[in-house]
Amino acid sequence: MIPYYVPSGVGSAELVIEDAVGRRVLGFVLSERRVSGQVVVRMEQLASGRYEYRLVLDGRVVASKAMQLVR
Repeated sequence: MIPYYVPSGVGSAELVIEDAVGRRVLGFVLSERRVSGQVVVRMEQLASGRYEYRLVLDGRVVASKAMQLVR
């Protein structure tokens, strides 16, 4: 699970997951505003490796973290 918070006043919100070379592998449109939530990522659909996930609000990256998936 990846936690997030979308403040009020935001027009668009998305959580994007990219692989180690920057290719987008998953994206989640976050429709709720002014709410904390979690995105459940089904890891079986991803190969082992390093991934970066980003919270994008109104087209700007406001937070990012990395994760390592080992099978």
